[in-house]
This record gives sequence, structure tokens and C-alpha cells, in this order.
Amino acid sequence: MTPTLSQSLKIMHDFEHIEVEVKAVETVEDAEKLTIELQKQLKDFKHTAVITSFDLKIHQALQQQKSDFKRGLLIEDDIQELAIEQALALGCCQIGWMNQLASDAILQATQAAGLNISVWTVNDIQRAQHLRELGIQGLITDFPKMMQNALGQVQ
Repeated sequence: MTPTLSQSLKIMHDFEHIEVEVKAVETVEDAEKLTIELQKQLKDFKHTAVITSFDLKIHQALQQQKSDFKRGLLIEDDIQELAIEQALALGCCQIGWMNQLASDAILQATQAAGLNISVWTVNDIQRAQHLRELGIQGLITDFPKMMQNALGQVQ
């Protein structure tokens, strides 16, 4: 059984950083309703939660609502610098690049724009070490314990 957001948040109250990914919706109205409810549920996590989505409608709704939450644009299409422009225009503080798109050059351009970076899904230790050397802030992996051990960040 998959836990609800509120059930999950009860065990994450001490986390320093939470990324809440919002899946795509069909309409602008759906985006507005979902983001209003999401912000209510996350009200105690304003300093630790980042709302992420691939869906520009979600980001536009959050922007129109003047959301206090940090936001991250997730990128799976090879749109290069356009992703950086979109993230900045939408008021995002970070981009989550799909690993295959996360070239050194695009990561450096993202950093130069003042955006934080997460990369997904990274399951190769050497790749993770390289990304850490480049200064990314977040790494999404299917093997968190293995990565923590390999990168010397056991918590």
C-alpha cells in the first residue's frame, strides 16, 4: 500500500530537504486545485520542501498563487538552455536534469544562472562522484544506501 502525502510527511518532520514531485495534470484548473491543496498539506514544510514537476501548468499555477514554496523544474527533454530560461521565468530555484541530459556544459550553464541542480536517476558510483565534483546539490538514485556509502556521506 502506498502511503498518502500526509502519512509520509508525519515521518519526515525532521528531514532537512524534501522534494515533492507533482505529476502532470490535464488542465489548468486541475493544476490550480492540486497546488492549492498541496500547499495546505505542506504548510509546516515551507523551509524544507521543494515542489518539483515536469508540468509547466503546475509551475504556472504556483507562480500565479505567489507560492512561498521553493520550486524545481524537472527536465526530461533535450531542450538545453531553454530549460534554464523556463525555470527562471517560472520562479524556480532549481532544475532536476535527467542524467542523460546532464552534460558538464549544461550543468555549468545552470550554475551560472544561479540555479541549484539535482540529477536523476544516477546509479553509477563514478558518475555520482563526477557530479559531486561539479558541485550539484542533489542526486536521485535507486540505491541511496549504496551511494551514501560510496560517497562517504552515511547519515
